[in-house]
Amino acid sequence: MVPRAGAPQPADPAQAGRLAAEGHRLLAKGDARGAEGRFRQALGLDGRCGLALGGLGVVAARAGHLEPAAKLFAQAASVEPAVIDHALNAGSALWSLGRRREALAAFADAARRAPAEPRARLAHGKALLDTGDPARALEEARAVLDGAADHAEALALRGRALLRLGRAGEALPVLEAARERAREDAGLHNDLALALSALGRADEAMAAQRAAVDLSRPGPGHAERIITLAGMLIGDQRADEAEALLLPLRESAPDHPGVCLTLGDALQRQGRFEAARAAYREALERDPGNVIALRGLVKSGTVSSGDPALDALRRVAESAGDPGTRAEALFALAKALDDSGGAPDEVFAALSEANTLQRRGRPDDILRRDALIERSCAVFTPDLFESLAPLGHDSERPVFIVGMPRSGTSLVEQMIASHPDVVGAGELGVWPALQAGLPDYPDAVPDLSREAVADAAGRVLDTLDIAAHRAGKPGALRVSDKLPDNAMRLGLIALTFPKARIIVCRRDPLDTAVSLFQQNFADGVPYANGLESIAQALVQHDRIMAHWRLVLPAWTMTVDYEALVNDLEGEGRRLIDFLGLPWDEAVLRFHETERSVYTASKWQVRQPVFTGSVGRWRRYAEQLAPVRAILEAHGLLDRPV
Repeated sequence: MVPRAGAPQPADPAQAGRLAAEGHRLLAKGDARGAEGRFRQALGLDGRCGLALGGLGVVAARAGHLEPAAKLFAQAASVEPAVIDHALNAGSALWSLGRRREALAAFADAARRAPAEPRARLAHGKALLDTGDPARALEEARAVLDGAADHAEALALRGRALLRLGRAGEALPVLEAARERAREDAGLHNDLALALSALGRADEAMAAQRAAVDLSRPGPGHAERIITLAGMLIGDQRADEAEALLLPLRESAPDHPGVCLTLGDALQRQGRFEAARAAYREALERDPGNVIALRGLVKSGTVSSGDPALDALRRVAESAGDPGTRAEALFALAKALDDSGGAPDEVFAALSEANTLQRRGRPDDILRRDALIERSCAVFTPDLFESLAPLGHDSERPVFIVGMPRSGTSLVEQMIASHPDVVGAGELGVWPALQAGLPDYPDAVPDLSREAVADAAGRVLDTLDIAAHRAGKPGALRVSDKLPDNAMRLGLIALTFPKARIIVCRRDPLDTAVSLFQQNFADGVPYANGLESIAQALVQHDRIMAHWRLVLPAWTMTVDYEALVNDLEGEGRRLIDFLGLPWDEAVLRFHETERSVYTASKWQVRQPVFTGSVGRWRRYAEQLAPVRAILEAHGLLDRPV
């Protein structure tokens, strides 16, 4: 029974204090039973002995009796408010019980009572961070650092809060400083990895995450760090390594929800869809409403009418309070409905709501794209290409596949990557990084030095070389980068590699539009969340490609999706001839090629080619009226874009 604070006045308060002190000495030696006896004796003499109440709370907490422990700590805090350990212990017990609001109040009370005590401010700050208030957590970290600028825990809290606020550039040096003071802290290495990853420094992020895994001990935190590392490997197009990392974890941490989800993703990327579905089903056995598992299941194949996933997704979409979870469920539901022949109105109702949720707080980038196209047309002229021609690298290894997203770029890459002399490297981030490194792009391009161009070419060739080695074809004559948005950077690409091949993919713009609207790109394609903005992006793409056709000195080839699927061999031979390679029948068996695919088309490129995706827009003609109106006004309805 928990002693009541209103017990009779003690006969000997000094003796009660001595007994409680002796109890704490026994507790420090590991004698919990002896300590409990002393605490109870002390409370028999003084029911308001805070030292005994707090000690008995520690005994209860160590035995796993958190409910009585929380009450004992609260009693101790009420009789000894100046002793902040009582409030901190009460907060910790409540936190472990899942009563986070009460725990946060206890930590806040401790910080208010002892504002100069770092432990109180940091406990409150950590609780604020974990309950979604990084701004106030940052304030607590600053309060500690004002009095102790090199306090390792305060630096760690500040770095983590900055990271949660999306300020990775500011977080990085703070986290590095914290790591210097606590090199064995696995959590710090983990947060450092997240900051580096957010800044695009993938190799350093991977190294930091590996250190986090190596330093962590078995348990939930260790499993979480392995899963994070596996996610980074998948992001670095190393799904096979991610799978190897996750398989042992499946045995050692079978109840961790992230294991099967991340494993399913790794298997999906490698084209092993049946194994991926098994992993997602395993996750759903533990959590039937897990939207990530449901999404993975839907994207690993075609959904038939009556599939249980349809009702499961409807339930999640209706009940989810978090906008992100609801959007995920709605996108997956729309895909399942489209597969199973659902009514067009129902499909588009799900898509419209999903895209509206995605669009909140994230405006499209149409105006930015307009400005970039305007400046690119002004800067990249025939005279510029002629004057800078001597600076370019003469390698013929790079192949760039560009076009609107969902225009067939993944299919083209899968076909050419099936040739023994070609590696498909997927969507590489090297050109966006190079563009970001140029101040005032594209206006700074005419002033590029020979050294700057050589450095850019070296970075690209190194990236392609790594991809070729990973694919097991280190001597590949051609290596492709199929980032669709490189269409905006073809001027810079052609200046750097005047002998590179550029493959331009086009498709019926209405088919592209409906495919874009159906795809959850998260932050990747901001204009894809609105029908009007998709139509505007198509108009913009047509404009910049018209400019490149006039001025580019590089070798280019146009592939229309409709022609490709209707004449696979003829277009395939044309592609391989364009690459300057001998024909190989493996190109026609592209769906059998074993390579990881990291785009939204990972399912489609594993299937034999079919013409069913041509003219898909007709099923949604009524819903696509806003797109048709904009395209018609620009003369783009009757030709591929």
